[in-house]
Amino acid sequence: MRFKYYLLTSLITHLIILIFSPVKIEKENLRGEKIIPIEIINNESFNSLKGNTNKNSKNTFPKKAEDINKKLIKNFTKKKTTQDFKSKDKNDDIKGDFIIKKKQINKKTKIEKDYKDLKKENQINREINKKLEKDILIKEKELDTEISNPQIKGVSRQELLRDAVSRKRQIFGEMMMFMYDPKHKKTLPYYDRFPLCIPVEPAKGGFYGLNLHYLPHSLRAQFLDALYDTTNNDKFDATTRFKLTYQLLKGISGKPFYKACYKHYLSSHVKSQFARVDSADWEIAIFLPIESFKKAGVSSVWKDSRRKNS
Repeated sequence: MRFKYYLLTSLITHLIILIFSPVKIEKENLRGEKIIPIEIINNESFNSLKGNTNKNSKNTFPKKAEDINKKLIKNFTKKKTTQDFKSKDKNDDIKGDFIIKKKQINKKTKIEKDYKDLKKENQINREINKKLEKDILIKEKELDTEISNPQIKGVSRQELLRDAVSRKRQIFGEMMMFMYDPKHKKTLPYYDRFPLCIPVEPAKGGFYGLNLHYLPHSLRAQFLDALYDTTNNDKFDATTRFKLTYQLLKGISGKPFYKACYKHYLSSHVKSQFARVDSADWEIAIFLPIESFKKAGVSSVWKDSRRKNS
């Protein structure tokens, strides 16, 4: 019993000393001031199940690492190019170490080709338009020649006003002739003293109307054909009229015929009665050479009208 008592006392005493006594454990500093490379040399005695049994082990890589290394070298070789490239311009050399992707070159070539094709197409369209304009001018001259025969050219404005059914005021939707003296004639580039007009809408001090004399004969004919779609009936008698508004004129035939001939007339400056043109005679009246332009010739006026119409 006494032996067991001493043994237990000794164990308790050592435990107390171990627990409560401060013991410093210095960690060994494994880092040196210099990093010295370690060379792995071949040890022929090294022959384990998973080891390298090749004699030249220091020059041998694992297969996976070797494949990765080859791939990196291959990619680097692709990126590094010292070959000189020439652009399409013989005087322009492109040099340097960079990648030229085939897709980018093809895309650029396609854009250049599309641009050239578009430029060529525009040139063809311009030539076609010039030819059409030339043909229109030739036809208009031929038409003017036909109209200029002595019988038609001798038509008197005064006789037309005397013989036609006259009205003291304009009638909207009718085709009418009258003498006119503009209020601002000093500032106008040109004006017509004898309008062939279709009154459209009331305006301050007068009315808005379409003076067909401002259009060359070919455009007059086209415009009249388009206006026929707005008549109130197909009888073409005393009851037939155009049903027009400014908004409606914008959409007629898809061409801005109205821009050159839509005018504001003041009632106080109308110098005669309004001579009504029968609906059966509309197609004849538009070709009568009865316009009376001042400050500019008829050719200049029509040239300006063609520009506005285009």
